[in-house]
Amino acid sequence: MAQIKVIEAPREVYWETTHEATVLIDGVEVEFRYNENSNGIELYIYEEDGWTSDPSDEMAETYDLLWEMLGEFSLPDDLPENDEFEWEAE
Repeated sequence: MAQIKVIEAPREVYWETTHEATVLIDGVEVEFRYNENSNGIELYIYEEDGWTSDPSDEMAETYDLLWEMLGEFSLPDDLPENDEFEWEAE
């Protein structure tokens, strides 16, 4: 039998969560991935060439609005399926 002594209790040193959803913003369907980890947050949207955090000129305004909106929400609780609401960027 081995004798064990815990010198330092386990602690979280890194975490990561990615939420994926599809929303309709002013008639434009946007599939997004919102990634949070110990180092920060990244937002990706799906465009013709795949997932990007550097949207095309066509999607830039929608991406910026989505980025600001998601920064104020708690995912996934604040975006239940089939929910509809108006949101204004500050």
